[in-house]
Amino acid sequence: MEEERYTRITLRIPRNLHEKLQYEADISSKSMNAEIIARLEQSFSIDFYKAKLPLSDERIDSAAKTIIDKIQSILSEKRD
Repeated sequence: MEEERYTRITLRIPRNLHEKLQYEADISSKSMNAEIIARLEQSFSIDFYKAKLPLSDERIDSAAKTIIDKIQSILSEKRD
């Protein structure tokens, strides 16, 4: 049965968040329910969990290099 896959909940959210969700649902031609489910599922994506895992030294070094390169680029633009 299809109904067995779902659980009903009552959810209270701030009005401004409701308005934002409704706007996004409207422009993507989704129901409010589908919009909320899509956003919740996205929050559980693999990338989300990778970000929560401890970083290896290689990933830290790579991130640091990216930041340094970006800062150097900004400083270089300001000098020109």
